[in-house]
Amino acid sequence: MSKNAKLAKPHDALFRSMMQDPQVARDFFEAALPEDIKKGVDLSTLALQKDTFVSDDLNEQLADLVFQVKIEEEIGYFQILVEQQSTPRWDMPLRLMKYMLAIQEHHIKHHKTKTLPFVFPILLYSGDKKYSYTCLLYTSPSPRD
Repeated sequence: MSKNAKLAKPHDALFRSMMQDPQVARDFFEAALPEDIKKGVDLSTLALQKDTFVSDDLNEQLADLVFQVKIEEEIGYFQILVEQQSTPRWDMPLRLMKYMLAIQEHHIKHHKTKTLPFVFPILLYSGDKKYSYTCLLYTSPSPRD
């Protein structure tokens, strides 16, 4: 990320910088993950990945961080998307699925496996308006109240 891009998105740069610290990342996931996900996760294995999975055309809208972690003795991933848009997007579940697929394809290619890893996406929205759409991957994109 260029110096100008960092200055244009200071919150993004701060979050990325903080998440580079393993203890801060573990604390974040300890607080942010649902209990049923945390049960099988070994946060001591959490490792920030250097690869990014956001396409070039979306780089101005989203920043991503991908962490590899052991989940029930298998390799899994947590992806954090920091949305830099001022309004919610109805198509976010589709976009999340694209990023999850990119992580899975990368995993299969680099680990020479035929098993899809678990990928848990986390969306951090920084707009001024309430996020009115679901991020659930299996529901209608209708706005919520």
